[in-house]
Amino acid sequence: MNEFALQIDYKEQKEWSKPPMWLEMALGAVSGGLFIFSLVFDFALGAIIALLTMLIGKGGLLLADLGRPERFIKVLARPKESWISKGSWGLVLFAAAAAAVVAPLVIPGWPAWGAGVGKILAATAGGLAAFLIVYDGLFLSDSKGVSFWDNGVLPLVFGFSALVGGLGALMVLAPIGGMALSSSVLSVANNCVLLAAAASLFAYINSAANGEGGAKRSAARVLKGDLAQVFWVGTVGAGLGAPLLISAIGAAGAAVPAICWAVSGLLEITGVIATRYLILNAGVYSPVL
Repeated sequence: MNEFALQIDYKEQKEWSKPPMWLEMALGAVSGGLFIFSLVFDFALGAIIALLTMLIGKGGLLLADLGRPERFIKVLARPKESWISKGSWGLVLFAAAAAAVVAPLVIPGWPAWGAGVGKILAATAGGLAAFLIVYDGLFLSDSKGVSFWDNGVLPLVFGFSALVGGLGALMVLAPIGGMALSSSVLSVANNCVLLAAAASLFAYINSAANGEGGAKRSAARVLKGDLAQVFWVGTVGAGLGAPLLISAIGAAGAAVPAICWAVSGLLEITGVIATRYLILNAGVYSPVL
C-alpha cells in the first residue's frame, strides 16, 4: 500500500474531541490542582471554589454527556470494568470528603473538626483530588484504538498540567481572598510544576513522534499540522514559556507584583485548556490493514 493510501486510511476520532469533553477535563484538572494547593497553602477560598468547580464543571458536564441522570447510577455499578466508573466514584468520594473539609468554613454553626479528624479528611480529599487529576490520562491511555493516547506517559502529562493550572488558579484568587504569597515561594513552586509539566509533555510528544502509525500521525498534527498553533502558542507559549519567564524573574530575587502572578496564573490555565484540546483532537484511529 503506498504512502498516500496509508494517510487517507487514518480517521480522526470525533467522539472525544467535542467541547464538553475537553472543557470537562480542563475544569476537573484546574479544580483538582487548586484544591491540592489550597490545602498546601491553607487557602480556604481556593478549597471552596475548587470543590464547586469540580462539582459544577466536571460533574455537571459528565451528567450532561450521559444524557440522563439515571445513567450515572448505572455507571457507578461497574468500577471493576470501566475507567469511567472509577472516575465517577472518585468524583463522588472527593465531593464528600472535600465538602466535609470546607463545611466548617461555609456553614454557620458547623463545629470545627478536631485536629486529627481534620487532617484525615484533608488527606483523603487531597488524595482523591490527586487521583482525579491523573484519571483522564489513565482513561485515555487505556484506549487501544487511538495509539496517540495509548502511552504510559499521558497520565503524568495530565497530572503535572493540572498542578500547573491549580497553582495558576491559586495565583489568580490569592489577591481576591486577601492571601499574601511570597514571590520566592511562588517562584520555586511554579518553576517545579512548570518544568515537570514541560518535561512530561515533551517526553510524550517525542515518544509519539518517534513511534509508528497513528501516534506518529497525531504528533505531526500537533507539531506542524492543523493543531500546531494551539500547541506552540497555547500550550508552549502561554501555558509554559511566559509563566516560566515570570517565575525566573521572581527566582532572581526581584519582587513580582501580584498582578503579574495573576496574569501568569491565567496563562497557565489557558495552557491547561489548550493541552486537553489538542490531545483529544489529535487522536486518530489507525487503519485496519
